Amino acid sequence: MFNPDLVSPFPVRYEARFEHAEASEASTEYGLADAPPAPSHGLLRGELRVLTGLPPALAQGMFTTPMAYPVVMRLSSIPGDLADASGPTPRCMAIKVLGVEGARLPGSEGQVTQNFVLINSPRRAVPPRKGLMATLKSMGSGSHPDTHIVGETFYSQVPMLHGTYMAKLSVVPISPGMLLLENARLDLHDKPHGLRDAVLDFFSSHSAEWEVRVQLCTDIDTMPIEDASAVWPEEVSAYLPVARITVPPQAAWSEARAAVVDDSWSFNPWQGLAAHRPLGAIMRLRKAAQVTQEPKSLDDLPD
Repeated sequence: MFNPDLVSPFPVRYEARFEHAEASEASTEYGLADAPPAPSHGLLRGELRVLTGLPPALAQGMFTTPMAYPVVMRLSSIPGDLADASGPTPRCMAIKVLGVEGARLPGSEGQVTQNFVLINSPRRAVPPRKGLMATLKSMGSGSHPDTHIVGETFYSQVPMLHGTYMAKLSVVPISPGMLLLENARLDLHDKPHGLRDAVLDFFSSHSAEWEVRVQLCTDIDTMPIEDASAVWPEEVSAYLPVARITVPPQAAWSEARAAVVDDSWSFNPWQGLAAHRPLGAIMRLRKAAQVTQEPKSLDDLPD
């Protein structure tokens, strides 16, 4: 049960004036179509359950009603040409929630998925060069130690609508076995599939549970929409739980599953509910760059 006393009484309602297009957006989108796919380290099948007793400011969009949804989670690394060469490659978590009904974003009509894409840092490294392309390519870049991906916390980094409000999202490991892996170092030297092997080993005998948390915008000056480098201060607005994701022990990766998820599906935040529309220039460019094929169910997903 959620504690409603944790919620700020003053979340900011979305207004169109908080977003503004940059002059370079139209030309920048043409440079994004050939970005290479990220190699997957884990392809997990599980369930997302919306918490009961959420206050109105959090009970928005797909989090309005306490219910369970099937999910597929994809653990991966940012492609090398989009990452910073100064350190190990940042990691990504992509989540595809199925059975999500409601008013859809343009281009996703008739679908039943909600997609979230997250990175293992709340902060985007500020690039030394300017421009939207440089900003997009630096998303998630920077030096990260070679730690176990199952113990990582992941962040949307950029905002999205949360119903009538604006928010960022985080997914935090909470089960005991995962907490033991927080900041646990891995020796990945000369091990091109080291992260995948670590994920396979963990899920061969462990279940996992993550908490999905929302950080509501409560001050548009310190929590801007268009500045993708800005970390919203948690002392102003904390990340608050809205759902939990559980994944049972399973074969966490297989060539058959990768042939479907990696090669046929795309985790595109623009495939989802209008209530969770991505916000800001970075996400508008990602919309232009992505084409997706969305599943209706997980009945045919290989083990």
